[in-house]
Amino acid sequence: MLNRIRNYRFKIYPKNSLIPAEVWKYDTESILEGLHNSIAHQRYESDARIIVTEDKDKLTFLNDGYFFEGNYSQYITGEKTPRHYRNPALVKAMVNIKMIDTQGYGIHKMFVSQKERYLPMPDYDKSTATEVVLTLPGTVIDENYSLLH
Repeated sequence: MLNRIRNYRFKIYPKNSLIPAEVWKYDTESILEGLHNSIAHQRYESDARIIVTEDKDKLTFLNDGYFFEGNYSQYITGEKTPRHYRNPALVKAMVNIKMIDTQGYGIHKMFVSQKERYLPMPDYDKSTATEVVLTLPGTVIDENYSLLH
């Protein structure tokens, strides 16, 4: 999947810098985190597919289910660690082959990566009681945003 996503470097202009910063449109770890979360937390009894869509300015990950324990805003700061998983055997297998860790810091790392690259934050606002929708922006929406620090 990584090879099919158009991921390239572009320039942004951070405040108080005479040199523009070049950043990747998407952070590889964030792409993998979005995909791995979709796989690990999918509600498989619904027999639905995980859908990853690339638009001009964003990636969208959609999977059946809901936040199994808490909601995404509790994971942004990196202070919440889930006590239970919807698919514990699958999560254990993914940990054993080093696809994911069990720390519960993936969402936090995605937010930090976007901040460090001066890009808008990941968005779970389109999620519902039956599906999780992650939108990962890959461009500066407002150039003034990249000037903030």
